[in-house]
Order: sequence, then C-alpha cells, then structure tokens
Amino acid sequence: MIKRLLIALVAVIGMSAAAAARDTYAHDASVLPKAAQTTLSQNFKAHVSVVKIDKDFGRISDYEVILTDGTEITFDRDGNWENVEVSVNGTIPSAFIPSSIADYVRTNMSGQKIVGIEKERTGYDIELANGVDMKFDKNGQFRPLRRITTCITPNYLLYQRAIPGTSGCGSLYPCLPQHVRKQQPEIAVSDINR
Repeated sequence: MIKRLLIALVAVIGMSAAAAARDTYAHDASVLPKAAQTTLSQNFKAHVSVVKIDKDFGRISDYEVILTDGTEITFDRDGNWENVEVSVNGTIPSAFIPSSIADYVRTNMSGQKIVGIEKERTGYDIELANGVDMKFDKNGQFRPLRRITTCITPNYLLYQRAIPGTSGCGSLYPCLPQHVRKQQPEIAVSDINR
C-alpha cells in the first residue's frame, strides 16, 4: 500500500513539474522584462506579434519575440538581447552593431547589409544579406575562419586539422598515421568503417 502511494506521489510531482516547464505564448510586450520592453520601444517601429516564453525546469530561460515585420529577437531572462534577425530586405538598428563591426563590413563587404547578429561568449556572430556568416571577438575585431584539411589514408582513418592557407595534404606531405601523430599530435582521429 505504501509503495503504491509513493509511486502515485512521484507521478503527481513529475506531471506537475512537466506542466510547469511548458513554454507559454503571449501577444504583447507586457510579459517581457522592463529592459526588453525598453529595447523594443527605442529600436523598432514594428509591434510585437508573438512572445514565446521558454522555460527550463519551470524557470524562464529566455524570451523569443517576433515583430509584425518579421524581425526576431531573443532576450535572456533579464531582458538583455542575445540575438536579432531581420528579413533580407530589413536592416538591424545600429544600436545592436558595435561600430568596429559596422566599419569592417562597410569597408570589406561593400553593399552588404547585416541581417543577423548574435552575442556569443567570445564575441559576435553576424550574418550578411548574401548568407555569409562572420565572427568577431568582443572588441569587434574580425576572426577569420580556418580551413579544415582532411586526409583519408588507405585504412580509412580520417584526419582533420585546421591549417590556415592549405587545401589538402598533397603528395609532398603524406598523411601516414605515424608521421601525422609525431608531427601534429593535436589532430583528431576518427575511424570510418566501410
């Protein structure tokens, strides 16, 4: 009897926790933290269409906002913006883009608009209207992506290493396991069983 009661109690607690963890939706900005409401009112003319309140374990993790013009903005639980995306025809307000990033894009990618920006732990990830993604550090300095070199040996081991300015192993640099492991121990090795 006690065992059944305990199982029933655990089931009720589990169902209530699952119900509390569900995401909720709203159609106005009043459910957002004050900081998010201020950001929206100062930077966007379009009105809020939908607000999705994401919850993890019953606690709000973030807010996903879609405006009537299609702009999507993600705010953390405190109302700080994390991500902004606009349509290809739209433009992100300049308040979201550090001046050094705007200058770099204007100089090196002339004619392209920034249509997406995301704050990351190490800097910013932006997307241009032509689909190009670019990474910048916290100071707004461009971080070039590194090319991946891939070598497939006769025994189907795959070796990958990011080597700037290279396009493959070539015949002068054979990808033999012993040679690669001696010269470049940081290479990731994975077995491709065929």
